[in-house]
Amino acid sequence: MTIETRIVALAQAIGADVKALRCAQGNLCLLPTAAKNNLVAAIAELHGMVTTGGVVIDDSVGNGDTTVTWSADKIFDSIETAMQALKSELVDGAGAALNTLKELSDALGTDPNLAATLLASLANRVRFDEAQALTNAQKLTARNNIGAAAATDLVALAAAIGNTDHNYAAAYGAAKCGCQCGSNGNGNGNGNGNGTTLPRQNLLYNASFQLNQRVVAPGSFAAGAYTLDRWKAGASGCTLAFASDAAPKSVEITAGSLLQILPTEDLVSGKVYTLSWTGSAQARIGEGLYSASPITVTHTGNSLQLEFTGGVVAEPMLNQGSLAGLYEPEPLPLNLHRCARFFFAYSGSGGINPWAGLFFLRAHSATAATWLAPAPTLMRANPTVTATGSLAFSFSGVATLFTPANITFTAFSRGPSYIEGDVFGSGFPANTMGFMRGNGNVNTANPRILFAAEL
Repeated sequence: MTIETRIVALAQAIGADVKALRCAQGNLCLLPTAAKNNLVAAIAELHGMVTTGGVVIDDSVGNGDTTVTWSADKIFDSIETAMQALKSELVDGAGAALNTLKELSDALGTDPNLAATLLASLANRVRFDEAQALTNAQKLTARNNIGAAAATDLVALAAAIGNTDHNYAAAYGAAKCGCQCGSNGNGNGNGNGNGTTLPRQNLLYNASFQLNQRVVAPGSFAAGAYTLDRWKAGASGCTLAFASDAAPKSVEITAGSLLQILPTEDLVSGKVYTLSWTGSAQARIGEGLYSASPITVTHTGNSLQLEFTGGVVAEPMLNQGSLAGLYEPEPLPLNLHRCARFFFAYSGSGGINPWAGLFFLRAHSATAATWLAPAPTLMRANPTVTATGSLAFSFSGVATLFTPANITFTAFSRGPSYIEGDVFGSGFPANTMGFMRGNGNVNTANPRILFAAEL
């Protein structure tokens, strides 16, 4: 082998070793360090980074130290401790049977709408802290559960017992003396006769519906219009049916309402009063709800409004006390006397000289005259006076009857047996005395003069 051959072989062996070294160290250009041409420099660069920027493990440090870290054991133990503390706070001493969400869910019946379920259940319970609207079936079940009586049972019991406030001693005295006489101004109290007087129990006026001084017929009445004496239509009017005779009767309300207002002087403030009646109608006192008989109210000192609706009203009665009394009929003369405090009428027959000599006149000018007329009782207030039909005026020294047109009346004074007022017209003979009467000579229709002092 020549020297040349040997030299070539050596070069090839050296080149193979160099190639092997290069493959082993890789491409230095791909190093992630800043030094890419020298492995020693790159390793030195990494060593510096590790020694200056690495995190040291130290389990002794507390929360907030950001330059060191805990070991995995320390971190695990801390999480376990926090979990136990949170669990203790959530359970807060609850019993073992209800200290997990699963146990609570099972106990609540796993109902996702538990609040609605509870509210629905509460709505089906009888309350005592506020009013409830219950059906008849619900009321029956509630009463059966607690052993309570129905309102109808109480009404039947009250009817069976009667008026517990009735003065039996007075009734005995009246029966023994055979005398019931006298009355006060409104016919509701004791009188001054020679015997024992039984006080009136029924405070209503015209409770028998037999007095009809306005001579109204059954039918429809506008709101506030009076029908039979002391009874008037309610705020929605009234359609009323009744018999036309003068006997005691019932009435039937087919629409609207029928009411009576009692003056405060007939009642005693603070006393309990009971309204009762028979028939299918319902009633209310004041502005309350309508209900069946009887109704009880404590009087507050004002006038008292009693209102009936929807059906038949018979034998209505208002008596003092908390229980309904037995219906007390009213003699017609007493009925008329009591009602005359609020309304009465003078009616002519259409013949000659109705009321002749009753209404005395004094014409003090050509357009006005003062009149004086008898009254059956002291009216509640100075009345409103109206006339219907034809009236005639007879004056001293005037040969013929005088029938003025467009006359109007006023009343300015009243007493226990008289009413005084003025009449206005035209053509009166001044300073002349005379009297007024129904003009039956020229008008056969019944002339009437009405005196009203209603509430």
